[in-house]
Amino acid sequence: MAQQPAQDPLAFLTITTRNDLDEARRLQDLINCLDSEIDQANEVLRELLKRRSSLLAEASFIPCDRDNIMRDMRRYESELASKQIEITNAQAELLRLKERASICSRHQSNPALSHPEFASPFCPPHAHDHKLEIERCQSALDQLMQEHNRIQQQLDHSRKLLSPILRLPSELLEHIFMFCLPSQRFVPLYQQSAPLLLTSVNRLFRERALATPHLWSSLSIHRNSSGTGFYPQPNLIQLFIDRSAAVPLSWSLEDAKPSLTVVDTNRPPMPVSQIVELYVPHAERWKHVRIDYGSGWVPNTGLDRLPANSEFPLLETLSIKRGYWLDNREISILSSMLSSPRLRGVSWYSQKPYTTLTMPWSQLKQFSINHLVPVREALNIISLCDRLEDVEMNILLPTKIDDESPIETLKHDVLQGLKVEVAGDPNILFNTITFPNLKRFEISLSQGPRVPPMSLDLFRQFIDRSSCVLEKLTIEEAQLNPDDLLDLLMYLSTSLTDLSFQHERHNAGYINNKILRMLTHPDVHGPKYIEDPSIRSTFSGLLCPKLKYLRLWGVVGSSDGVLTDMLQSRWIGCRNCRPGQVLDTVFVVLDDDMDQNRHQQDFKRMHELKARRPGLCFQRLVRVVMDERSG
Repeated sequence: MAQQPAQDPLAFLTITTRNDLDEARRLQDLINCLDSEIDQANEVLRELLKRRSSLLAEASFIPCDRDNIMRDMRRYESELASKQIEITNAQAELLRLKERASICSRHQSNPALSHPEFASPFCPPHAHDHKLEIERCQSALDQLMQEHNRIQQQLDHSRKLLSPILRLPSELLEHIFMFCLPSQRFVPLYQQSAPLLLTSVNRLFRERALATPHLWSSLSIHRNSSGTGFYPQPNLIQLFIDRSAAVPLSWSLEDAKPSLTVVDTNRPPMPVSQIVELYVPHAERWKHVRIDYGSGWVPNTGLDRLPANSEFPLLETLSIKRGYWLDNREISILSSMLSSPRLRGVSWYSQKPYTTLTMPWSQLKQFSINHLVPVREALNIISLCDRLEDVEMNILLPTKIDDESPIETLKHDVLQGLKVEVAGDPNILFNTITFPNLKRFEISLSQGPRVPPMSLDLFRQFIDRSSCVLEKLTIEEAQLNPDDLLDLLMYLSTSLTDLSFQHERHNAGYINNKILRMLTHPDVHGPKYIEDPSIRSTFSGLLCPKLKYLRLWGVVGSSDGVLTDMLQSRWIGCRNCRPGQVLDTVFVVLDDDMDQNRHQQDFKRMHELKARRPGLCFQRLVRVVMDERSG
């Protein structure tokens, strides 16, 4: 039987299946090709990373042979000093030769002096001899200068080896310089702080600092101690403006007059307008502006020097304090400022109502006014500002609510800081507001004979209703119940970082032993230090462990020594204190009858604590109580 030809194993496959297999082979070939290219790219990447690491290591190299470098630097400095002496001698010799040449030139040009009787011993028979000597001396001087520069370069190079920061790129060094500036928005001028300090480190730092405009763009200006001028002086202010180049400007000007006992009456005071006029040509660069014209009448503000069509495209915050505004031209300029498209903050301290100006409510994140506004108007302002984060107001509240005209409640989801001075019943305010994002709350009361006391229970209900996490709490001129205050502090304990209580009219005394001992770290005196052990059943640990700022003014009513027990544990710390459980700022004002010395031990120990860690501020306040029957 004849052998049948071998059949193609793909003969039984359909055309579609064959096409699928061909496509699969093609895709596999493509994948193999891509894998090969990926391998090549990875190899190139590894080589680039290797080169990058090598360059970084070279750039960040810090020589370990410091002794040899220091030895070379001393040698270079010695050679530099020698070359400087040689250069000085060569310059003196060159000057001497030029003087001789000048004398000879006068003799040769004056026939009367050319007679042998008047011949100068300095004049050679040929004039060109002087010229040759001068050229040789000048050539030697040029060579000495070249050697001097070469040694200087070697010395600079050695210094760079010992100071790697000098090898950083200019952009990075400028960025580091910006972190050296004080944290204030308006930078105060001190020799021992940036930016002036940066110019006195070395030549390179000075050059880089002067070439960094942002270092010079912010300045705080105020009256000097004599009351006749300002600090910094106008020429230095102008220098800052010039060095700031084209970057946005932030400037604060305070015209508060010093005590009359230090005013120099022999010189008239410099008008505040003279300082404002320095910034007038740069109005388009204003970013943050604060001007305090003081409490007196200022006839010339300097703002009238601004052109009528001035624009402020970069202005973000504006704070103005002046009693009265009578010039319509100045009002027009203020309106132009308030129309800035980037304006986010306005502080208006004036007897002129804010309603006479057009406020950009929808833009504002911060707003402050100092004149008294009714509660409904205050709440309306907050409701108009959807983006408002911080507000400061003086609010007039009724002593009781009229049922026929109730106050509408307000909820604001963005507000973070509320600072109010209240005239009337503060509890009405607590019942009408809800601020879920509130972090900072400050209240000062103007108590009257018919005004109910501040209720911490209603205040806590406001906090509960808002579900906010309070970090700063300030209460002034309120008579508080110590037990209610302790309950509130325990409720807010985990989040509070800033705590301030003040009472100036009389010693409130509500910061008692119990509160201070709860604020004392238990590792210092042990758990039995707490007077009421039952408190530990509801609250364990340290009260307000994150506290960084504490201010107690006229509110301490504790036994002598209890306050400083707390301060010792929170200001100095203890062995088992966790990081961050030490206070940064403490300010204490104690009432103290000089006859009784109620806080004698406290004052003695606070002096000792301040010696161990400077910065603790405390003061003795003696209140004089007048006898109503006297006189």
